[in-house]
Amino acid sequence: MIVETGLVLLAATGFVAYVVRGITGAASAILFNALFGLELALGLVGGLTLLDGLYWIAMGDMLASLTMLVFLRREIRLEPYVLRLLATSVPIAVVLALLLPRMDLEILTVGLGIVLLGSGLYLGRPRELRVWDTTTLRRRAVPFGVATGILSGLYGMPGPVAVVYLAHGGPNPSVFRARTTLVSSVWSSVRVVVLLASGAVGLDATIRFGVTIPVILAGLGLGAWLHPYFDARTFRLVLATIVGVAGMALLVDALWT
Repeated sequence: MIVETGLVLLAATGFVAYVVRGITGAASAILFNALFGLELALGLVGGLTLLDGLYWIAMGDMLASLTMLVFLRREIRLEPYVLRLLATSVPIAVVLALLLPRMDLEILTVGLGIVLLGSGLYLGRPRELRVWDTTTLRRRAVPFGVATGILSGLYGMPGPVAVVYLAHGGPNPSVFRARTTLVSSVWSSVRVVVLLASGAVGLDATIRFGVTIPVILAGLGLGAWLHPYFDARTFRLVLATIVGVAGMALLVDALWT
């Protein structure tokens, strides 16, 4: 069993990530990976590695997604462009999730840093995202699906791409939350099944996750309560700052130390 410091850190980081998930229906994985990556760079994670964090957030996102799917079941719609996004991304995610335990940790860390930094810069742009019509959304579902499949398979965080893509579907925060809940439920469930079936997630990781389940549910509950009071633009700018700083810290730590 991993050291107590690491378990407490996972729980605290996860709580923050799932408060955000309850508010928006998205971004729990990117925020968790950003905060955990920053903690890795600062040497605060005890005996944990990047893979430990990735396995924990995989199981956490599955629980959170399925919980929110039940909570929002009346709002869920199977829209054609969302289905096309899933059909493109899921096979890619499966292949990369199978390869994940064999990947070099330093390369994986550098890749995460680049993705976080790029996501922070994009999310922090001052202008609002334009709304795309249905034809444009369907046409662009495939390239966005490839990108989300890669990020989902490696890091369990299709959010940087998925948030941007689905945000182009309209500004209504409740509709956005329902869409992200649907796609997250599929991505996270597939990812956990693959990791468990391949043996990548073992007993220690499962116990560690089980102990922190109350923290995930508490974060989701608080976020759901805060949802009506939250401003989407403020959220995007705060997330951009956290993600960008974390990405820069990871890159500095991986490349220059």
